[in-house]
Amino acid sequence: MKKSLLAIAIATTVPAIASAQVTIFGVMDAGYFMDKSKTGSVEKTQSTFGANPSGSLASNRIGFRGTEKIGDLTAGFHYELGMDAGNTGNLAVGMTNNAMATLTVNTGVALNFTKSVRTICDPQNFAGNGTTIFPKAIPGAYMQYTFTISNAAGAVNSANLTTIIDALDPNLSFDVDLRTGSATACAASPPESAAGKGFVLTCTGGTRACTTPIYFSSNPGDDAMGITGTSITLTFGDTPGAPKALPTEAGYAAGELKPGESVTIRFNGIVR
Repeated sequence: MKKSLLAIAIATTVPAIASAQVTIFGVMDAGYFMDKSKTGSVEKTQSTFGANPSGSLASNRIGFRGTEKIGDLTAGFHYELGMDAGNTGNLAVGMTNNAMATLTVNTGVALNFTKSVRTICDPQNFAGNGTTIFPKAIPGAYMQYTFTISNAAGAVNSANLTTIIDALDPNLSFDVDLRTGSATACAASPPESAAGKGFVLTCTGGTRACTTPIYFSSNPGDDAMGITGTSITLTFGDTPGAPKALPTEAGYAAGELKPGESVTIRFNGIVR
């Protein structure tokens, strides 16, 4: 059984009859901030709702999730978008957003696609301390993006992955070195692998070589991954250049993702 994946796309012929269920959910964490200062004998108190405490206990977000059935095809989605609860509730550039899509067809392949992003470092808090100080999505912050594609353990057949195309947010620049972030630096922190290696791919649940992380260049044509402008292309199989992503290996066809296996790709964006 051979399937093709572009973002998430599986072609099939189904009746134009659909039924959907959607749930809206979210979290709003805001607080009352009081700042006292004294100059000589004059004491000044300033109170602000939600200015600094916003999101300090939980990430402010609004989300949508649900499923839709069209004939023999069932699609699911889960999308979350970060927001500022301090003042207007505006959606902020670079704030955490997570998306998930699932697609199940009666051919025995059950693909699940998730995309998430988190802030790993910013120029003021750096990587934080994990308890009271956390990096924020401010200009200069490093945002870590993660894509995971899995074929459910209960699937009957393997999936064949070909190409994923995604667009980098125009408010971000690509981190060509995949910086890790540290307690004292972001842009000067060490690369996860080596300078110029902006992508990393890891496989789980199988015996492929990529069960050990494999790093890729961000230059188009060098290997299986690259970025041109804001367009990111991830190509699976026996592509030109090296390293390759899911090539032909012992027990595997090119691009094959067996039931119970998953592949994860990570890269960083920098808030302009």
